[in-house]
Amino acid sequence: MDRIEFAQISPYFRAAFYGGFSETKSKLLSFDRSKSEGFLRCCALLNQLMSENKWKMPNLQWMSLQKAFEILDIASYLLIDPLLTLISDVILSKVNANSLVLAYHKAGMRYILN
Repeated sequence: MDRIEFAQISPYFRAAFYGGFSETKSKLLSFDRSKSEGFLRCCALLNQLMSENKWKMPNLQWMSLQKAFEILDIASYLLIDPLLTLISDVILSKVNANSLVLAYHKAGMRYILN
């Protein structure tokens, strides 16, 4: 993806690339190490999402809930709405009331809950 594509899907990148910030003149974006790995995952998903069949929904049933939360954090930070929508749907498909109750009880076994 290039600057124009990133700017079209994210107000964060639009501001960074065209808002007079240091990234406007630079060809590099700097993230701390943990965010850069998440950013690369986001880019891979965006490339899959914006394949030759524009905005074809990829099958993400393989994705763990933990990975989905990681991508959600980065996509939220970078304001990438198409990815936020996709990942939110993945999370909703993997979480139900029973899994939330089970997670709550498991957490209660380790921590004292009020």
